[in-house]
Amino acid sequence: MKFNLRKTTEIVNQSSKYITLGIEIFVPIVLGAFIGHYFLDKGKDSPLWTIILSIVGFFIGMYNLFKTVNQINKESHNKKNES
Repeated sequence: MKFNLRKTTEIVNQSSKYITLGIEIFVPIVLGAFIGHYFLDKGKDSPLWTIILSIVGFFIGMYNLFKTVNQINKESHNKKNES
């Protein structure tokens, strides 16, 4: 079996785009929850900040997902048109 560096590089590049999708969703949600928890520890009795910032983090994560998927679709469409 012959090793094809160009094909392997293309596979790794495509895989990395999809792997980062989970990170782009997860990080803003967790960051919002941690910041909200920080406010909770600073004397706020209600977990309202944790809930609000977690929801904001969720929407930021969904925006990042939407933006990344659109970018992947555009790149895929451009490659098909070039062929």
